[in-house]
Amino acid sequence: MAAETTNNLELLRDLARRVAGQTGVELWELELRGSGSQRRLRIFIDKKEGVNLADCEQYSRQISPMLDVEDLIPGGRYTLEVSSPGWERVLSTRDHFLRCRGQRVRLTLAQPLANRQRHLTGWLEAADEAGIRVRVPESQEVLSFQYADLVRAHLAPQGTPSAPSTPEAAAGAREGNEV
Repeated sequence: MAAETTNNLELLRDLARRVAGQTGVELWELELRGSGSQRRLRIFIDKKEGVNLADCEQYSRQISPMLDVEDLIPGGRYTLEVSSPGWERVLSTRDHFLRCRGQRVRLTLAQPLANRQRHLTGWLEAADEAGIRVRVPESQEVLSFQYADLVRAHLAPQGTPSAPSTPEAAAGAREGNEV
């Protein structure tokens, strides 16, 4: 059953990429969550100048009948959501990290660092096949991580809830010193 679900997810991603190409956007991420009538297919699309509601509607209209024909979602019933990945977008592939070099990121690590820290905010300096390098603002130290070291990663632009806009707010947010 798990192999079938994995195979269906890959087929869903392939279909989502094809539709993205036809509608002038790119597939950022796809996730299938829940079970039974609570199953939800979320498709996040993007393009260089950003996506708007019309892009999401066009993509949804295009993919919806194809999903019904392909019948790739076990159980048949699901809710489809199409949206932008947002400002604090999740970074889950090497290509995501490559596109976001130079930007501020927030990481959750699988294993804590020597100082017991598992959450880290810094500037994404580099990304390659092996992993990423992040500059930590407090120490200016550059730390390297393999992709397998990361539980979660997302952008943390200045002025967002996970990235306060002022140094005073940053100090109050315990940034860089969570355990």
